[in-house]
Amino acid sequence: MASEQNNRGAFLIQQHYCDANAAPIYGRMCAAVAAGLTRDTAMGARILDWPGEPTRDALPLRFLAGCMRWCRRAGMTGWRRSLRDA
Repeated sequence: MASEQNNRGAFLIQQHYCDANAAPIYGRMCAAVAAGLTRDTAMGARILDWPGEPTRDALPLRFLAGCMRWCRRAGMTGWRRSLRDA
């Protein structure tokens, strides 16, 4: 079973890959998630308590893809521009 530290670390590993491959927006998103996760929400608790190997399971990519899908379905279309300008 992975630890909270390993699960946060998976987002930092993904940040490194994003930054190294010219995807700074996604890198910033990964860093923000790693720093801001708490058990105060069901999603935060689920990520921090992930039972598998978070990097091998692509946990950061799955989480970010789910967030982007939710934003799009909710009609939030300007989020990419605001992230790019941050």
